[in-house]
Amino acid sequence: MDGVSLVAKRGYDTQEAAEQYSRCRPTWSREVIDIVIDKLNLSKNSENCSTKYDIVELGAGTGMATMKMLEALNKNVHFLATEPISAFLAKLKATLPHTDNLQCSASDIKLPDNSVKAVVAFHCVHWFANEEAFREIHRVLVPGGAFVFLWNERDISVPWVKTFDDMIYEPCPPELRDIHRWREPLAALGPNLFTEAKEETHKETQQLRGDRQTILDYVSSMSYISCLPPPERERLLGKFLQFLNTHPDVKGKQMISIPFNTEIYWCYKVS
Repeated sequence: MDGVSLVAKRGYDTQEAAEQYSRCRPTWSREVIDIVIDKLNLSKNSENCSTKYDIVELGAGTGMATMKMLEALNKNVHFLATEPISAFLAKLKATLPHTDNLQCSASDIKLPDNSVKAVVAFHCVHWFANEEAFREIHRVLVPGGAFVFLWNERDISVPWVKTFDDMIYEPCPPELRDIHRWREPLAALGPNLFTEAKEETHKETQQLRGDRQTILDYVSSMSYISCLPPPERERLLGKFLQFLNTHPDVKGKQMISIPFNTEIYWCYKVS
């Protein structure tokens, strides 16, 4: 499991963590999935290109995005879901038993050179935002192959969500706070490997809606919170509960909705 963050392994590599992640994280809208499939541009590489897989998903987690992709894709598309964390991969296998899968990290994709038409990564590139992983993605892609990656991000234009967001990031390790830290290592590879990354933001594509326990479970599903000692985690969750009970925009509400925006990025292998 080379290249896998210790925070990810400590926070996610249990059956309980995998179940909680699947239950509490926002999923992906059909609108977003259709945009991703369009950016993958599979038709461009359909001619004179013999590969085992059309799409490889990196960091597939418990299969939440995998399921959405498979529902939307043509049944003839060959899809491989990869995930480095054992407990997450076990959950994916249980949910999607007929889907090809592989345990590997983004820096050690166990596939031949020039063997994949497109690579997609849902809400995970912050775990491998480094030149090693990007070179590995370049290695397995065919010339012209797409690399599409995206995140669901809490809509911090909503004042109470901004405060909530700040609270979530307070205990976060510095290296995981900036999802955009991929820009520097990708740019460092130069224009001979990938085209310049393009981007789109789609507003309020998804909502996480539930009672206070649902919101607290969502907070607990953060890797760096999940791996805290139980007393420390409970103290932290107590602060979130106090916030939900006292902030004027959410106090007294039985059901709370957190809006999410989706940020989509894509580039293509040059050579």
